[in-house]
Amino acid sequence: MFDYQPAWSDAAVRRFVRRVGPEHIADLFDLRMADALGNGTRDPDPRRLERMARRIDRVLAEATALSVRDLAVDGETVMRALGLTSGPQVGRVLERLLEEVLDEPALNTHDRLLARLGALRESSGLP
Repeated sequence: MFDYQPAWSDAAVRRFVRRVGPEHIADLFDLRMADALGNGTRDPDPRRLERMARRIDRVLAEATALSVRDLAVDGETVMRALGLTSGPQVGRVLERLLEEVLDEPALNTHDRLLARLGALRESSGLP
């Protein structure tokens, strides 16, 4: 279950959608309504879910990446840029880039992510 608050940032909404999966949002909303109806202690308030659904639609329309596969760089690019070989560290770097893109979707361009990889290499801030 979840407790949506209108104060959630757009990044929080993107992370919520990423955890649930865009293909499961409608089912989750149906489950939430069924739970509220079956609870018997309170009346369901579909307006909250409707507001959340509109917010999710808006955020998804603006989002460029919700998974590592959606990033403008891939594992091969990470390995070349950082001099890494295939392995879990590449995945951790991609996850780190995705977290940054979830915060700021405009970062999801090849050039900007390459610059982030360069900054990681310079600062030795590799995961």
